[in-house]
Amino acid sequence: MLTEDEISTYSRMPISSWVSTFGHPDISEPNWNKSEKNDTVRMVFQSHMHNEIEIHQICCGTLYVEINGKSYTLTKGDILIINPYELHQGEIPIEGITSYAHVVMDPWYFTGCCGMAGEDIRHLSAGELQFPNVIDAASPLAGEIRTILDDVHTTFTKAVVGSSGEDCMLAASAIRLLGTLLQKLPVLNGGDAVERRIQFIHSIQLYVQQNFRTNLTTEKIAADLGYNKSYFCKLFKQNLGMPFLQYVNEYRIRYAIIWYRGYPLTEIAGETGFKDYSYFARVFKKYTGMTPHEYFKDA
Repeated sequence: MLTEDEISTYSRMPISSWVSTFGHPDISEPNWNKSEKNDTVRMVFQSHMHNEIEIHQICCGTLYVEINGKSYTLTKGDILIINPYELHQGEIPIEGITSYAHVVMDPWYFTGCCGMAGEDIRHLSAGELQFPNVIDAASPLAGEIRTILDDVHTTFTKAVVGSSGEDCMLAASAIRLLGTLLQKLPVLNGGDAVERRIQFIHSIQLYVQQNFRTNLTTEKIAADLGYNKSYFCKLFKQNLGMPFLQYVNEYRIRYAIIWYRGYPLTEIAGETGFKDYSYFARVFKKYTGMTPHEYFKDA
């Protein structure tokens, strides 16, 4: 999922490219970094999933990633690929500097312009096909992908402040990245278990999209989708990495940020399903680190 900063910066295509640096005294860390720590590591992105493909190149330091319960350790030069609908979280060592460049894009956007590849891209977008998660830095392919990722980042930076011509260059860079992955990486079939997981996630997404303004409860969605509440809660946490109410509230806040700039704050709360403004304000600050007034004052 694109961050609010990404959406407000560039929204003409579902693509973003950023460099995230942690632990450097002269570089500000991303504002979404919650910095949860223990004795040796801190979290840089909490457990979550989305329908975009996310590709990282590690510039320096170490990134510990868990994807669908499997752990990876990545260092300088490694390439990380997070496929659509894969549950993932990341941590870094407390000591030292870690930096990675990443591209996030919705592959579905390109299904109509890639000829024969369109069918594979559709299956990739649905989570039915998957790329391997890690490409070792020593692989010649890793070097090729790093070069393309650098090009995507350069063209994205120009497109943010540029013209329609820059959009075309960005689209071409993104298609080149997808084409290289499809041409040179094995494409894996997710199998029946992945298909059931994707169906469950899709049912949740559709239900919340249609009902987030109502008084949603775990009991109600479990009953409406035909699950025992206890089993539903277990399945939800396994597949989406958080309790149901947290997911709903985060959806509501994202919706408010994207669609309700300029509206009165109490109206935003009511339109996004919060029972009262004080509850909306508490959830909003927990999610964004700012009060609604602070966030929307310049909207």
